[in-house]
Amino acid sequence: MTTTHSQRWTQNSPFIAGTAATEALFADALVAADFGRGPQDDLAVGERFGTVGRYRRAGEFHVLFGTPTGLRAKGGQLWTLNTPGVHGRARTNRWFGGVGCAGDFGRSGRFDLVETEADQPPHNSYGPGAVQILYGSARGLSGVGVQLWREGEHGIPGTRTSSDLFGSPFACG
Repeated sequence: MTTTHSQRWTQNSPFIAGTAATEALFADALVAADFGRGPQDDLAVGERFGTVGRYRRAGEFHVLFGTPTGLRAKGGQLWTLNTPGVHGRARTNRWFGGVGCAGDFGRSGRFDLVETEADQPPHNSYGPGAVQILYGSARGLSGVGVQLWREGEHGIPGTRTSSDLFGSPFACG
């Protein structure tokens, strides 16, 4: 075993967007897949307790793109509930950024990302949860056509209640 060519990433690494915070839980969820921009796998790094603007624990996730020499943060992507195309708005305790898994769910032949969150509220309720699918493209993940899935909608059985946490924790097989 060798550490030659190893990489270490933190919220304070160069070109990692967002604001470093002790409680942010940078890399509490990781998903590797080819979201686009080349044949190498990329890395989605979840940070469910990340601060977005003035909102603590709103959540975010980062995409580091794979290159022939390893992952690269420069030119990476930062996703929050305020990113165009993503459903919802950043606010305290949303816990967006629970990256769950990747798979080719259609559209481009690239991998797509399943993101989970604890709080996608109807009428300010707390904790029913939601799942969003962001599709891969030649430029990486795209905000175009993001799908939102919640309990009791689109044929998913059940009724949304304040403590369901639908989709969280999320496991892919």
